[in-house]
Amino acid sequence: MSRTSVMTLGILLIFLGIKLNLVESYQLSPSATRFWMERIEDPAVAYQSATYGQSGNYGFGANQGYNSPYQVASYSNYNQAAPQLNWAPKTIAPPNWLCWPVFFLGAVLLLHGVSLKHG
Repeated sequence: MSRTSVMTLGILLIFLGIKLNLVESYQLSPSATRFWMERIEDPAVAYQSATYGQSGNYGFGANQGYNSPYQVASYSNYNQAAPQLNWAPKTIAPPNWLCWPVFFLGAVLLLHGVSLKHG
């Protein structure tokens, strides 16, 4: 790795360590929650804990929550084509000690990058 790559990685890890220290928990977006539930947690358990129902977007991702009577009348069959899984947004709370190893690893990488030969 070049000197600038090592220093950049060190700075990014320092900022990530600071962010982990300042933020208590992270709430995932609906698409990230779906990814988490389908790939990281056990899919069988995830599907059992999900609630089936309408998401309110009538099949249109951009018009989420838009309640036009024309959309409801025109696209009612489209809405009933497949049940949609509505998971509660996943909240991730990293342990309190995690910020320090990330921060110090970034500091070591930054100092290592400074000590490398320029060239």
